[in-house]
Amino acid sequence: VVAAKCWRWARELRDLQAAWTHWGLLILVAAFSIGLSFALLKFLAVGARWAGTDRWDSLSTDVAPPLAGLGAGMTTIGFLVPVVGPRLGSMWGSWRAYRAMEPLWRALEPFAGPGKPTWVRFTSSPEIRAMARSTDISDRLLNLAPHLDSSHREAAERYASSQGCEPEAALIFAEAATIHAALAAAEAAGRASSGLAALAAETGATIDTRVSGTNGLARLSIQFSKIRRSDLPVGGAARSEGN
Repeated sequence: VVAAKCWRWARELRDLQAAWTHWGLLILVAAFSIGLSFALLKFLAVGARWAGTDRWDSLSTDVAPPLAGLGAGMTTIGFLVPVVGPRLGSMWGSWRAYRAMEPLWRALEPFAGPGKPTWVRFTSSPEIRAMARSTDISDRLLNLAPHLDSSHREAAERYASSQGCEPEAALIFAEAATIHAALAAAEAAGRASSGLAALAAETGATIDTRVSGTNGLARLSIQFSKIRRSDLPVGGAARSEGN
């Protein structure tokens, strides 16, 4: 009965948000089915004895006990998957975002400013590491703001859209291309972290990046790496993002 109910519930939970519960229920179905097999083998051995033969005794003494252990272990796993799975998924996603943000984080290092970077303990969780790195990138982008060109951003976004990119992908591409151009302009001008506040006050022409959050900045960093590696300033990276 429990296996049947778990199977019916698992079929109803197929969306991504309930994926861990879905797989946990399927494991429970298998576990309870194995437990049912244990009981059936025991009954077969007993029935054979009632019929006057001991040829099926091995089903009870050799085959059934391992099934009981396997079923118990799978039952434990089935109950743990919906509890532990989301946590592991969150940690893995944060770790991937943390690693993906590294190229942009390093490229913006000259614009770190006079303050110390966000300090993270060796034992900090991947979520904290990703949050600290995204904070550093956001702060450095604020320091880079005087070099950002809104006209370059608009042109890059139009180009990405003309290549068939979705609006969100075009936005990511435009921001990455603008940051890449701003870094080149800052390097040509010989300006880095020193005097950034004064430069911002003088020009007054600063624009904010429209991408935020660990996942958004991770995508931005990936696109930034494509543009930086591309021989063409925009073309190859735009096609990669569109595909």
